[in-house]
Amino acid sequence: MRKHWYDYLWIGELLYLILGLFNILFAWLGMLFFTIPLLVAVFGGSKAYCSRYCGRGQLLSLLGTKWKLSRIIENYAQVVVDEDPDTKKKTVKQIWPRYHQLDCVEKLLTDVKENGVGKRYLIQHSAGSGKSNSIAWLAHQLIGLE
Repeated sequence: MRKHWYDYLWIGELLYLILGLFNILFAWLGMLFFTIPLLVAVFGGSKAYCSRYCGRGQLLSLLGTKWKLSRIIENYAQVVVDEDPDTKKKTVKQIWPRYHQLDCVEKLLTDVKENGVGKRYLIQHSAGSGKSNSIAWLAHQLIGLE
């Protein structure tokens, strides 16, 4: 399928979002680009504008489907609070899957969906690569698998 100019509007939307952190003018322009498609959809009665020509819709669609961001946040992202026993100071850290971990879990889930349960699998990574997290994420998602 041939790409058109409006297939890349999400880049402009992301650019305004980032530049809005540094200059208020870009924040206002970004706000206009966020509200114009909404107004067209509400008063025009059609969502055709937002589904094809809206950078915001394209950006959220790209993050949610192609880059799997919503699934990563739901099934993989963790916030761990550690407390030092001596100082009683708490540290908060975020744990996100690395590419090989995400790839491993997704491939194993796909295989179980296609071939059913009862097979044996080997998760082989180097030391310190996050095998325990990969196995925990896989077990967590296998529980809800139908």
